[in-house]
Amino acid sequence: MKKQNAATMFKNPQLQESIIRQYKEAGLDCTVKHSNYNTQIIGQESVLKFVQTEHSIRVFIAYNKIVKDLKASDRTVEILQGDWSTENFDSKNGLKPCKLNSVLNLDITSAYPYCLFINKLITLDTFNYLMQLPKNERLPAIGMIAKK
Repeated sequence: MKKQNAATMFKNPQLQESIIRQYKEAGLDCTVKHSNYNTQIIGQESVLKFVQTEHSIRVFIAYNKIVKDLKASDRTVEILQGDWSTENFDSKNGLKPCKLNSVLNLDITSAYPYCLFINKLITLDTFNYLMQLPKNERLPAIGMIAKK
């Protein structure tokens, strides 16, 4: 089935509910698909896409490069089948609040790309592509793999 009309708008829950209600009242079928990044209302002749933020095409290219590398890497299966601690060190896990005289905060530049590369999960080509992206594009590209 070929979609004839398509539109992209910023997320608006009231508008989305109104459109879905109109489909129902008119007796028309539609499919609603939700993801972390968008909501789509797919009708017989149209697709309405609601996005929270717009990402450049570079973000999706980077994401696709990462996924391709992950599928090709033997380390991916090894890591996914491993038994790893999921303990978080925060108050939810019993860490008691305390006062300290000094605190050291570390911000590791490009930690995610380096972690993926050092662990042989992405190729040098993908690593270099990620490194040329600004942080506000690199983070969503890598973050998209979390659901995969």
